Amino acid sequence: MTKKERIQLYIEAAACAVFGFFLLKSVIEGGYLVYVTPRIKPWLIFTAAIMFLWSFSAFKSSKEAHYPLSATSVFVLLIPLVLMLLPLEKTGIDKVSFAGSPAFSSRSAPPALAETMNPFLNPPAENKAFPVQKKEIDEDSLLQKKPKPYTKLAGYDAENRSITVHNDDFLDWTDAVYKHPADFDGWHIEITGMIFYDSQFMKENEFIPARLLMVCCAADLVPYGLICRYDNAHNLEKGKWVTVSGTLSVGTYHGNPEPQILVESISPAERAEEYVYPRR
Repeated sequence: MTKKERIQLYIEAAACAVFGFFLLKSVIEGGYLVYVTPRIKPWLIFTAAIMFLWSFSAFKSSKEAHYPLSATSVFVLLIPLVLMLLPLEKTGIDKVSFAGSPAFSSRSAPPALAETMNPFLNPPAENKAFPVQKKEIDEDSLLQKKPKPYTKLAGYDAENRSITVHNDDFLDWTDAVYKHPADFDGWHIEITGMIFYDSQFMKENEFIPARLLMVCCAADLVPYGLICRYDNAHNLEKGKWVTVSGTLSVGTYHGNPEPQILVESISPAERAEEYVYPRR
């Protein structure tokens, strides 16, 4: 094997090893969450392992009699390395749009589509081919036997009809309120997020104390949270962290039920984790 062939092999082996190292480092330190959701973690570990195997294979190949020279393969390996060495920077809320949000709210969908997507206006159709005899159900006893999942979330206070949303439970509570708006009509809520508003979908007296929801990767980030009604919403500083206190009310958007917060007070809040990730 010539000297040039050995040099190329050493470069390829080193590039694979360094790439695997940075992938593993990103997983251990949590830096990968800037780009992808937690459920991608096993695949990143798997990829790092493959990189180490390729590195070992390249070093082993240096003992062979001949190895084809190819500058392209070296450059291909160096590209992801350069990208990974760039400083990590989270996407700001001012760089994302409300359009296309996968939230339970129908804000981001056209009126006709929003109506068909809304589970409260369009319950599942009955299967007429297999009619089921309806029985009267004691709803009170049923609820006692099977309490709804949100009753186990921290900050749930049925006695005082109030919700205190802790930072770690932001997504769970927001989902619960969107899925069961009538259950919380008239309840007091306290929630923290970044100020966000979008004139295309929201009125001048509306804003969201939002987090950035990542369903798959950084490319699909969208602001997510509960609509707040506040007379001075247009004067709020976008991106500022605040804690909102108010009363939950079932409002409407294009005729569809939508949980909203009637704001009573807004106070500055400490910066928290911007990103939230669905568990499924």
